[in-house]
Amino acid sequence: MTACSILKLSALLASILGGLWASPGLAAPKIEVTPGQPQGGRVTLSVKALDANNIPIDGLKVENFRVVTSKLSDQAGQDSLVQFNSIPAGSLRLIPPARQSGDEASYVIILVDMSGSMQELDTNNVRKLEGAIAAIRGFIKLARDSRLNLNIAVIPFGENSQRSECNYKVDPGEIEKQLLPIQDRVLDTLVDQLAAAQPCAATNLYDPLEAVVRYLGKPDRFEDESGQLARRSVILLSDGFDTASRKPNDATSEPRRFDTLQKVLTGSGVTVHTLGYGESLEKLRGRVDCSQLVREGDSLISDLLRFCKVANGDTVEPWIVDEPRLRQIAEVTGGISQFPENADDAAVSLATFFKTLQAYELQYVEPTADAADLYEVKVQVISEPRGIDVTSEPTRVRLPNFVFYQLPLYPDRLLFLFVSLAGIGTISFIFYKWSEKLKSEAARSLRS
Repeated sequence: MTACSILKLSALLASILGGLWASPGLAAPKIEVTPGQPQGGRVTLSVKALDANNIPIDGLKVENFRVVTSKLSDQAGQDSLVQFNSIPAGSLRLIPPARQSGDEASYVIILVDMSGSMQELDTNNVRKLEGAIAAIRGFIKLARDSRLNLNIAVIPFGENSQRSECNYKVDPGEIEKQLLPIQDRVLDTLVDQLAAAQPCAATNLYDPLEAVVRYLGKPDRFEDESGQLARRSVILLSDGFDTASRKPNDATSEPRRFDTLQKVLTGSGVTVHTLGYGESLEKLRGRVDCSQLVREGDSLISDLLRFCKVANGDTVEPWIVDEPRLRQIAEVTGGISQFPENADDAAVSLATFFKTLQAYELQYVEPTADAADLYEVKVQVISEPRGIDVTSEPTRVRLPNFVFYQLPLYPDRLLFLFVSLAGIGTISFIFYKWSEKLKSEAARSLRS
């Protein structure tokens, strides 16, 4: 069997294994629940429903949700469950993302690769930097139209020690300067300036990403007055692979650097979504000429660089998108990885990332509530047509010290209004009769 045949067979096997790994059968949807501020005496939960690929599930209705609560009692210093309640379906109130006020704060930093390969054309013959900028503008428009309480930064990254205009610094000071409210029109000016730039840097993925995650990972910067942390996300947009950590004759340098990055990502509370813009590795392997077998795993990129050339004899470097690492980065933080090959698909990918900033809002009245009670809450999402039946991990909710409930308009509040009016009318009538009686007695006294 020839080396070329072996290479293609290996690529096919890798594709099959990759498909199995990404199959929904080996992953599962999940529900993320965050307690919100009580509204009108109702418990409020922010609920994110995610499919097996961490993509938000659209179109859920109130009948798709179930809520079970368990009252906690402090016995001998330890909380114990003392009561279980299934909230009646009729008392659940669902506010979908499109109808929410957008009061919850979010912070998003978009890192844009400014390596020289971003000058290349995508599969739609659009320069990749132009396609990336168009997708970012679409993301900003979505956020503005939704009136989200969002602060956003669009930060270029890349390094070139020979040309200062191609060397992009990413540090706390630069992040602070770029992070702006979504409605700030200075943001448009900064994006326009980025669109006019000429990509000419080398790709350094890990250092800029680490700097941004460390910045967003400090809770004291992003807590509101109630101590609730804002949502913090990074969108890493790149068409390449990390060249800074790959040392000649040292195959372990890049894996070591990636391990360090993983430790920063883990437990940071920051969600990282990755967008690998360009030709897939599967397609690239199928069209390049290789002098030796290309191995899978951590050796894939190195072997493509060492043994393979494109048809005209040029290096494959400008065409390599590091899919394995970009997937791993997203997986560590529970983010989404997308791999568009053209500008249109890049815009769809950023629209998908935008959905992660929104959540369903569930409201309900706790039937056994008392001031300052502590409850454990689980939310279940059921949708038989989609094959979804998943329950969240328990979330603790403490009721406020002053509990009050807003009665529904019909019949409770209307009945209360009528009773109040009747009472006021009766008292007024009695007072009127009493005053008339006093006037009559006074008139008789004067006549006598």
